[in-house]
Amino acid sequence: MKYISILALLIFTGCNDIVSQIGDDSQSDSGDQDIQVTYLELINSIRETDQVCGDKLYKATHKLVWNDSLYKASLEHSRDMAINSFLSHYGSYSGDDITAHAMNLNSGSDMTDRVVYNGYTDYIRVTENIAAGESLDSPQKVLDLWLRATEHCVNIMDPHVDDVGMATFKSRDQYKNYWTVDFGAR
Repeated sequence: MKYISILALLIFTGCNDIVSQIGDDSQSDSGDQDIQVTYLELINSIRETDQVCGDKLYKATHKLVWNDSLYKASLEHSRDMAINSFLSHYGSYSGDDITAHAMNLNSGSDMTDRVVYNGYTDYIRVTENIAAGESLDSPQKVLDLWLRATEHCVNIMDPHVDDVGMATFKSRDQYKNYWTVDFGAR
């Protein structure tokens, strides 16, 4: 399976009830604040210790703050990937790519489109990690996977980001679990 990392700038324009547009959230972590706290605690516990990403040492860095706009962008993308059985930083451009249709894009949404649409504006920096896999059935397992991939590890340890939102969506396809985490700074 390919793992891709992307670093991009974002603008946030407004989150118009993205969770309600997503529909049946029984396959997601939508609205579960306990799970969101767990995601944040796991990410911050990684950031509070030195990490080797590839061949470079990243020193422990400050804690991140949960951001609902980044969370909504992550949830939207995890859902789109799960429903359409694909893994990409670009949206499907199907009816499940909510941002692409809401913004009248000519192709699938990208990370910056999604975070902007969901309200993360005046950004300085935004990065995204994605993953899918049947064995990735917990946040710890997906974070461990990302720590073994250089670009994903760098995104987690980036001292220039302050905000985070992470989401998963379950699928009936062979990958079962689709994950997205977006990091940002304003």
